[in-house]
Amino acid sequence: MGHRLEEPNWEAELWDAFPQLSNNVLQSISWLQKFGRISNGLHKLNKDYGKGLAKLVKKESKSGEDGTSVGVCHKGFMQHLLGLAGKHKQIAVSLGALAREYDGEAKRLIDEHKTVESEAKKLQAELDSSISKLDKSREKYQKRQIEADHAEDSLSKAE
Repeated sequence: MGHRLEEPNWEAELWDAFPQLSNNVLQSISWLQKFGRISNGLHKLNKDYGKGLAKLVKKESKSGEDGTSVGVCHKGFMQHLLGLAGKHKQIAVSLGALAREYDGEAKRLIDEHKTVESEAKKLQAELDSSISKLDKSREKYQKRQIEADHAEDSLSKAE
């Protein structure tokens, strides 16, 4: 049978991958912020378009209308454009709310990420400290073991 190489355990992979995970989270938050800015821009565009269309309809509606079929068609068209302006205003309101929600979530995620980052740095410092203490203890143990072996050899020779 072949000799299998030992695969690293998932905990080590996860711990070692924290910087990459942190970068991915920051990229996702950045994307969310960009999407919020786009939504906000679309909000402003739809709001302005709806206002402008409504002004145009009001201005055109003031001109006298006659009872001809063209006049009735013009009036119906103006009503349709007014309805379209109202829909653009509704879209603008929805996009504005969406943009505010994206901004709020992005801020919340950034704050949470900062908290997690500081906790991770603290835990990494504790891990480094523990590793350092473990290395010092191992060195002391090995030194004492060598001294004990040397003392046993000296005792054996002395007897």
